[in-house]
Amino acid sequence: AVAECALGALSYNGQRCTAIKQMMVHKDVADEFVQKFTAKVGSLKLGLPWEAGTDITPLPEPSKPQYLAELRADAEAKGAKIISPGADQDWGYTAV
Repeated sequence: AVAECALGALSYNGQRCTAIKQMMVHKDVADEFVQKFTAKVGSLKLGLPWEAGTDITPLPEPSKPQYLAELRADAEAKGAKIISPGADQDWGYTAV
């Protein structure tokens, strides 16, 4: 389930209309799922599309990193807990 959720949420940088935006996980397995999902996301490699082993490529528009930072700030202000590895780092870079 973890691998499929990571693929569904992050393929094409999550920029497709069918990308997973929310995951519902039963409370009995939630802690284990979060731990495994966090590890999976942390193992993904940022890079250019033509570089071997790249999992996450540049964002499609120059405004996307700022937009994502605003979404994150809004979520944190509403009580979200950021668990992703490197969450305090830059959101990435744009392709243009």
